[in-house]
Parts: sequence; structure tokens; C-alpha cells
Amino acid sequence: MTYFFKMRSALLALVLMGAVLPEVSDAQQPTDPEIIKMMNDPEALKIADEILDVSRVTAGYNNILPEMAARTRQTFTRSAPQLAPIIAEVTDAVAVSLISKRVELQDKAAKLWTMRFTRGELEDILEFYKSPVGAKFALNYAPILRDSVELTNEWGEELAQELAAKVRVEMGLRGHKL
Repeated sequence: MTYFFKMRSALLALVLMGAVLPEVSDAQQPTDPEIIKMMNDPEALKIADEILDVSRVTAGYNNILPEMAARTRQTFTRSAPQLAPIIAEVTDAVAVSLISKRVELQDKAAKLWTMRFTRGELEDILEFYKSPVGAKFALNYAPILRDSVELTNEWGEELAQELAAKVRVEMGLRGHKL
């Protein structure tokens, strides 16, 4: 049951972050001319990119490649432990060659913002993040989100235990032992 709550909480965190589950996927490109115009507006994209930086929304992107490289090293090393040093060397070299892909991810994330906000709204959002309270929000959002996920997990576990206990009692009153 704990696995269920952790998965639900992780999904909740992603939804709260709003960064992973866009309404429009790559397979379903927008058809609204205004949205297409905004997605290709260099100034709007520049503002969105700056929002991503100052808001720290994409800070976690920097961990993706190193984590994938570590997983790749582990996977290949498990299957051929005698080649561990060479696997590490090759994996690191290939990972370094893929660093430029991080820019692609940032660009796609900026487009997500331009799909949902006008240039004026993006300017207002950027102004907020550059304000003292916006900067404080950016610094504290990830820890608050993490703590919220923990809180949700704990609350869910307690609720599940209470629910199970009450169902057992009720089933016992009806002559069934669970």
C-alpha cells in the first residue's frame, strides 16, 4: 500500500509542478494561430527562458544526464564487471557529448510557457520572480513541494490504516473476520 501512496504522491508533485504533464504533447501540436505565433516569438521565448532560470523551475534538468550516465554505467557494469573501467570511460565520454541536449530541453520548456501565456503575462511573471518575494518563492518552492509530498504520503498512510481498521470492525460486526 505504501508504494501506491508514494506513486500517487509523486504524480501529485508532478501535477503541482505543472512542468511534466502539458496539455499539448509533441504529437498534438497546437493549431491556434495565436499560440503558434507565441511559440515562435523570439522575444516571448527569451522571456520564458529567463523565467525558467530565475524561477529555478528547470534546475533539476541539470541532474538528468549525470543520473542517466550513472544508471547506464551500473547497467553495463552489472552485465560485464570486468569491463567496468572502460564502461565508465566510454559512458562519461558519451555523456559529455550529449551535454548540448540540455539546451533542447530548456527550449522545449520555454515553448510550453509561450503556449500558455502572452508576452505581457510572461513579462509580469518574470517581474514577479525578479522581485524579493518572487526570488524567495523560487528558492522555497522545491522544498515546500518536497515537504508536501512527504506530508501527503504520511497522511495517506494514516488514512489507509484508519480505513482498513474501520472496515475490519464493520466486517466483524457483520460476521466476517478479515
